Amino acid sequence: MSLLTPGQSLGPYEVLSALGAGGMGEVYRARDTRLGREVAIKVSAQRFTERFEREARAIASLNHPNICTLHDVGPNFLVMELVEGPTLADRIRHGAISLEETLTIARQIADALEAAHAKNIVHRDLKPGNIKIKPDGTVKVLDFGLAKVGGTPSVQSEDSPTVSMNATQAGVILGTAAYMSPEQARGKLVDKRADIWSFGVVLYEMLTGRRLFKGEDVSEILASVIKDEPRWNDVPVNVRRLLKKCLEKDPKRRLPDIADAWGLLDDAPPLSRLGIAACITAGALAIALAVALWALWRVPPPVDRPLMRLLVDLGNDGALGGNSPITISPDGRRLVLHQAGKLWLRPLDQSQSTAIAGTANANFPFFSSDSQWIGFSRNAKLWKVSVQGGAPVEICDAPEFRGASWGSDGYIIAALNRVGGLMRVPENGGTPEPWTQTDPQSQATSHRFPQVLPNGAGVLFTAGVGFDPNSNQILAQSSTTSQPKLLWKGGTRGRYLPSGHLVFVNQNTLYAAPMNLDRLELTGQPVPLLENVAVSPGNDNAWYDFTPSGTLVFIPSEAAEIKRSIVGLASGATAGRTLFPCLGNYLDARFSPDGKRLLANWQKNSTADQWVSDLARDAPAKLPFGKAYLTNPRWAPGGRFVFSQTRAGKGEGIAAVRADGAGEVTQLLDQRPLLAAYSISPDEKTIVYAEAGSGTGYDLWTLPIDLSGAVPKKTGGPQVFLRTPQNEATPAISPDGHWVAYESNESGQSEVQVRPFPLGREGGKALVSTGGGTRPVWSPNGPDLFYRNQQGQIMATHYTISADAFSPGKPQLWSSTVVVQFDVAHDGKSVAAIIEPPASADKSSPAEAVFVLNFFDELRRRVPTGK
Repeated sequence: MSLLTPGQSLGPYEVLSALGAGGMGEVYRARDTRLGREVAIKVSAQRFTERFEREARAIASLNHPNICTLHDVGPNFLVMELVEGPTLADRIRHGAISLEETLTIARQIADALEAAHAKNIVHRDLKPGNIKIKPDGTVKVLDFGLAKVGGTPSVQSEDSPTVSMNATQAGVILGTAAYMSPEQARGKLVDKRADIWSFGVVLYEMLTGRRLFKGEDVSEILASVIKDEPRWNDVPVNVRRLLKKCLEKDPKRRLPDIADAWGLLDDAPPLSRLGIAACITAGALAIALAVALWALWRVPPPVDRPLMRLLVDLGNDGALGGNSPITISPDGRRLVLHQAGKLWLRPLDQSQSTAIAGTANANFPFFSSDSQWIGFSRNAKLWKVSVQGGAPVEICDAPEFRGASWGSDGYIIAALNRVGGLMRVPENGGTPEPWTQTDPQSQATSHRFPQVLPNGAGVLFTAGVGFDPNSNQILAQSSTTSQPKLLWKGGTRGRYLPSGHLVFVNQNTLYAAPMNLDRLELTGQPVPLLENVAVSPGNDNAWYDFTPSGTLVFIPSEAAEIKRSIVGLASGATAGRTLFPCLGNYLDARFSPDGKRLLANWQKNSTADQWVSDLARDAPAKLPFGKAYLTNPRWAPGGRFVFSQTRAGKGEGIAAVRADGAGEVTQLLDQRPLLAAYSISPDEKTIVYAEAGSGTGYDLWTLPIDLSGAVPKKTGGPQVFLRTPQNEATPAISPDGHWVAYESNESGQSEVQVRPFPLGREGGKALVSTGGGTRPVWSPNGPDLFYRNQQGQIMATHYTISADAFSPGKPQLWSSTVVVQFDVAHDGKSVAAIIEPPASADKSSPAEAVFVLNFFDELRRRVPTGK
């Protein structure tokens, strides 16, 4: 009888299906409801001991791209990373593996062992059944260290994890018989050299396609392990030296460290293995060989420099932020940082950064090819500024910028919009022209993060697929063609390096693959190189950069974690009561119509959830919107329903669910290309929303609805409310339902405007903000309209209405606190504000970057490019 059934919950984990059974119990696919990710849960019929839990948690500290992560430990279960793909045992059942593929797999296994051994963790049960190969070629070693944590007094089957609740001790046989070391077979205490033995057995089996040690039963297999010698002639000659050192029966003579394995590989067979014809050829070429050796003696050989990592304090100008917080100039002399809401220039020969004038709220900085200019986006425009100083110069409109690359030909290849292809922009300003086009038949709806390739070869870029950054594609398009080539599925922010490699990031790990620049294609499989690379939350821009000389700089992933708070602020106050009981990456917060509850939007990586909290009890509850990516939560004016903007598949929409979480989710609007906020009329009959149009930026649309029944309904189709050549976004309907406030860039920057609502009412538009304004919010109690200024502070305008005229007063600074988003309370006297964590006032938590020197040398060692 199964221990669990689909639909059952184990703490926060919802069981989805059974995956199999093993030595310690049963394995299930489950969903972590807190983080929205799928995991594997291994359940035991027995409760774990305190020692087991303590040592298992120590194993959870292993964080390596080739090790299956242990996420959590329960009273009788382990929560592991869910790894898709066949096991190495499945692969070997199809026959021997080629030498090239074997070594690619073996190197990743060895990397995993090296990382664990560095923390004094020994696997003790390494076998093909405990090794998985993901669809992208990444190798994952499973059940790491768990044999040592528990240990079972019996020999398990090949595919079962060897784990029990008993303490490890001498005299107890652990592991699978065919793969255990001689000392392990004798029941003696073991160390990392037992893993090196098992590594050799697995390597032998990959090359030959058959088991090294066999027998009719366990005792015969163990006897074979202790006494029999491998048939060395069955394996390629250039790996024999490595195998012999791994398979020394005396652990004192065995290879002591797995990191030394690759020095034992022979590049070519010895001369005695060559035929007579080859010897004759070698003799005939003796003179040419002598000349070549003389030339090598005359020319100094290239220096293979060791990898060096430096952790650099970037200063205390505020936490790193933005969608691209660091970039390094091509000449390697300067950094540009995004800190405290603006850009800073840091010469690497100096210890201080200098704020770049005119870059408040700037984003996605990038250098010109000669390192003399810095490009960036700000207020829906693309700008450039000299590294020597001066005022920024406008280049062109950039409604929703997603990165750019500055070529040496005087043009910039840029992603000016969130949806669509790349554009080619003159560096001194002018009309952008299309450079790439998205395929209507493809799921890739957005081209972004471009890189102009060397020697005019073309452009490399990322294509966004849906809203999961791990589903992105790395594409390249030649300068002479109009069709991009797919290089790799599953990664973001690809970059071609002069070492002859493509690098990209997937799940915070930097991968590299050999790449032929002339043919724009990969010549080998990607290999994981570096983990812990930060990626923008809710975005897919990886925080790394490099110089043509081989220096890599990246921000550790911890720096990308956002811990905002939601606080209540009164007019003029700079601090207030915390309204939501925990920190997180909050995007929006909204009071219920009665002011007693707070609706918050919380984001984690590529997932987001809507939560409702009772303000009197600090008791948040998640609403059941499902797996769609959620933004812009809103209450229905009557308080019965909660709305959310949804993202799924190729489009976006608006859905509603009962505020108490009961009932099903109703999708009212679906498969729209690109939405940007919405508002619900007080009579609950109309939704006004912003949608990106073709060549007109964002336009305002309406959707008729009916919320009078038990289930929300739409009563008609979408209709255009306001369409101009400029952007109109973030609409907000007034409490009386007669006006709609929105932001427009008609003047060249975002300003808050008001016009009559619904369509057909008399009256003209009125400008509310002065000097820039976004995200208007009406007061529920009194004639006041709030908005954010360009610095992120809250402004308030008192207005009057006479006949059909809306007359705003002079805007006043309501709060100097910089906010991400806010909503006005029921009494109109306070707000719920989302604020960033304060910048550190000392050196206790500085912003840091990792510099990796001689990175290209490491790439050539670990990922050979071949010919």
